[in-house]
Amino acid sequence: MNMDKLSEKEIILLLHSVLYAIQDSMNETDRRIFLFISKRLPDIMGKFGFSIDKSKSIEEHVHSFLNLLEDSGYIEDVEFKKEDEKSFRLKIGKCLLEDVGGVHDILRPKKAYCPYSLIVGSIIQELVENRVVVHPSIFRENGVIADIRIYRHAHA
Repeated sequence: MNMDKLSEKEIILLLHSVLYAIQDSMNETDRRIFLFISKRLPDIMGKFGFSIDKSKSIEEHVHSFLNLLEDSGYIEDVEFKKEDEKSFRLKIGKCLLEDVGGVHDILRPKKAYCPYSLIVGSIIQELVENRVVVHPSIFRENGVIADIRIYRHAHA
């Protein structure tokens, strides 16, 4: 029996494999996912000054969250841009988890969502009444592109 210990790379790959398998079974992002995440954000991110304040814009909230990730070194070269009144694009140029684990290259996710895009979707869902949908991410060598849309009606 091999007595080597699991490395950070294997753990990252294992956890992302489970996440992508669950996501692959979904037709689309569900509001319950966003509610589950957003309920935990204050406990996890609150000690770093992050909170949902409905007087602030979507962009202010998302930039605040992404700045915390950038400052910690987990992501680099990040852009969150409003494409139009109801659409946003998240670009992450470099992700530490990809860099250490090689998740994108090894797992080659197809219909999957970057975990950071789901967190951004949950922040947006907290701020709007309408339905938010995170579209499957485009995984690149070191980063990701994710499109997020707010729909006027309950069903898009």
